[in-house]
Amino acid sequence: MKNYIVYNNAGKILRTGSCPESDFDIQAGEGEQVLEGQANDSTQEIVDGAVANIQGPIYESAESLRIQRDQKLTGTDWSQVADSALSDEDKQAYRDYRQALRNITNHANWPNLTDQDWPTLEI
Repeated sequence: MKNYIVYNNAGKILRTGSCPESDFDIQAGEGEQVLEGQANDSTQEIVDGAVANIQGPIYESAESLRIQRDQKLTGTDWSQVADSALSDEDKQAYRDYRQALRNITNHANWPNLTDQDWPTLEI
């Protein structure tokens, strides 16, 4: 097995994982590159083909956005309890919204999000 890091042209780490050596090259899609190794997509990026720690305002911005995301998740925890008065359809809408919040770090504009980039609750 080989560990891999898939990243874009800007050096943003898109995903990491491990795969058989024979599948290594197919991990990257169009416009992506693959690098052997391990990395943390929330604290690291790829610079000149190597893993580097994110520094400066981008890192601080990403941390601030994660805090906002976590607050939104916490604010909707009540919707997932068994005795919630929500209909099954509304509970599913909250589940979908909460999953979209968890996935926000995979957004193409991360961490430079606009208000329109944030998921909305459709009820």
